[in-house]
Amino acid sequence: MGARAARTNVQSGTAEIWRAFASSALSGVSVTATLSQSVSSSITVMSFTGVDTSGANGSGAVGNMGTGNANPGAPTATLTTIRNGSLVLGVGNDWDNAITRTLGAGQTLVHQYLSPVGDTYWVQMLSSPVLLSGTSVTVNDTAPTGDRYNLSIVEVLAAQGGGTSGSITGTISPASSASGATLTLSQNGSTVATTSGNSSGVYTFPSEPNGSYVVTPSEGASPSLRLLKL
Repeated sequence: MGARAARTNVQSGTAEIWRAFASSALSGVSVTATLSQSVSSSITVMSFTGVDTSGANGSGAVGNMGTGNANPGAPTATLTTIRNGSLVLGVGNDWDNAITRTLGAGQTLVHQYLSPVGDTYWVQMLSSPVLLSGTSVTVNDTAPTGDRYNLSIVEVLAAQGGGTSGSITGTISPASSASGATLTLSQNGSTVATTSGNSSGVYTFPSEPNGSYVVTPSEGASPSLRLLKL
């Protein structure tokens, strides 16, 4: 039995997100939605690993939620994350037309149903986890802009302490100082990694776990740092 996590039905139609939890791996399972009336509809089932399993019936995996609707307008909804490494996904319906979505930057279309009755039902998500809590995240389409829509979005929380990784980048200034310079990445006084700047003075540590880091240049280099607390 699932529980509804988010719902938007200000405009005609309804966009809902439900959650359920299984204590062990499942296979060959049938997922059924019982509707109150005969309507055109679509259901997309997604499963996740590495999420927060606390709470009842999967409630610990659901963070903040957002909602958007307009008559008409470009679909958009925003939320602010409450944990590092969250996934953010959205479910929408377009009452007026069966028309392909044009997604906003950094997003992936999970499923889209262009129904014969002239509606669109779709699921989209951010293409990458959101590294930091407290980040304002928008799920949106840039087209169509002339239809009615409902859009519900939800944050899927990583397990406590799970999180994800990200990059740390910066620039040595002036670039001429980059020649022969070594950048040392450290955490709690211990060296994590070293790298060198390129001909433009740009350096990158490409994949580091969540945490706070310090970048130290070798003598003679004066870095302009852009540090990221992952």
